[in-house]
Amino acid sequence: MKRKNILKFVSLLGIGSFVMLAAASCTTPVNPTPNPTPNPTPTPNP
Repeated sequence: MKRKNILKFVSLLGIGSFVMLAAASCTTPVNPTPNPTPNPTPTPNP
């Protein structure tokens, strides 16, 4: 009985942490780091 309760608690904790992670990733910007190679505006060649 005790083992079942522990298993239930662990699974609940895992699901909760996964939901929190998904919510955090949804609210925060997807790209926290800017472009590693920022491209300046290319001058169009006539």
